[in-house]
Amino acid sequence: MAKEYHSVEKKLKSREYKVFTDFERDLKFLQAHFLENGPNGPNKRLVVFEFIQKALSEGSNFFTKLLKQETDLQQNLMEDMKKKLEEEIKTMKNENSKEKQNFVQRISQLESEKGDLVAQEQNFKATLEQLKEAKEKTEIELRQELQNEKTLNQRSLEEYKSKVNQNEDSIKEMERRIFMNDSEQEKQKALLKQRCEHFESLCEQISNREKDLIQEIKLLRGEHLNQIREASIRAEAIQKELQNKLDQQTQKIIELEVLEPCILQLIKFHPHRVIFQIKSLIMNLKKRR
Repeated sequence: MAKEYHSVEKKLKSREYKVFTDFERDLKFLQAHFLENGPNGPNKRLVVFEFIQKALSEGSNFFTKLLKQETDLQQNLMEDMKKKLEEEIKTMKNENSKEKQNFVQRISQLESEKGDLVAQEQNFKATLEQLKEAKEKTEIELRQELQNEKTLNQRSLEEYKSKVNQNEDSIKEMERRIFMNDSEQEKQKALLKQRCEHFESLCEQISNREKDLIQEIKLLRGEHLNQIREASIRAEAIQKELQNKLDQQTQKIIELEVLEPCILQLIKFHPHRVIFQIKSLIMNLKKRR
């Protein structure tokens, strides 16, 4: 930005600007150019505003200095000329009235020129006041633009905070659902464990009952030889009864085999020891059948 301003500053110092408004117009064009095409940043408008304000202040001081220099030069010339004329009047005081009248006319002319200079000085002062008013107006406009920009940024920040809060609420809701799902899985694990324990107890009862039946058969075979026929008949009846019971137990085992994939799927989170015991128990029941 300082590089671009160098050309404007060069024109200012070389006195190419005849009036301050031309200088101010170039600065406004430079300001608009950098706001649109300059590098972006969080304080872009503030930096441009401060730079333009500084340039306006320097330009105003430069024009004021020029006006003062010209006024002082005119006043010095007028004073010098006045002194010179006064000396000439003193020197030619005794000359004829015609020459005196000429000098009087000359003085009148100088007085008129002095009035013109005074009027010019008044114009310079009026121009300076206009420059000050223009400067204040520009400052007010830039401050208003900066305030509007701050308001817009604040509004955007509030909207962003609102979105962040909504996202946090969504995350908390997801965490709550995950926690509830974990609790439900724990309940299902506990229920599955109870069912497995029940199946183990049932299998153990079946095994014990089978042992008891075998023992009864051995005792019946050890009875007296005279009761062999009766025992044989009874044994056949008992064997039929046992066969029926075995068929019933076999049916239960078949049902357990049908449920085996489901059980294995449900207990996939249990230790391998439990799964191995259940599989071993089912294999034993198959062999005994």
